Amino acid sequence: MVFRLRCLKDGRDFASMGVINEQMEVRVVSRFVALPDRGAWHPSLDRPEDGAFSLNDLRIRYELRGEGVSGRRLEGDRFLLSAGSRAVLIEPQPGLFAGEPIQFELLERPGFVAVDLICYRGTEMSVSFDPPPEINIECSATLRDSAPGAGG
Repeated sequence: MVFRLRCLKDGRDFASMGVINEQMEVRVVSRFVALPDRGAWHPSLDRPEDGAFSLNDLRIRYELRGEGVSGRRLEGDRFLLSAGSRAVLIEPQPGLFAGEPIQFELLERPGFVAVDLICYRGTEMSVSFDPPPEINIECSATLRDSAPGAGG
């Protein structure tokens, strides 16, 4: 099983978003930030001169990959991603990206489950990261047992 956190622009890893983590035992609280003077896919090789990126989709993804993984949405925009006897509780907070509210989505395919915090999805637009847009996104991930009743 592999659990990872990714920032994605148009489906590819995005080098201009960063994360600040604070861990308390089995819980990690993550806050997301813009990283100015970086590229889209590489920190320095594809840096736009004006600091603006064209995009159709920008999201933060908590994903779990492996045999028999599953996910479910709980009350209050919380999500449980499970693999065998272990699970990760994902608790995104209401947030904003460039003044717009973040949306949450659960994705499931064979061998893959994810919670996406969608910053933007729609027609192509340009977003400047120099200066950075307003970003107020926070989410926690807590390791726990996936036994019946553990997800409530």
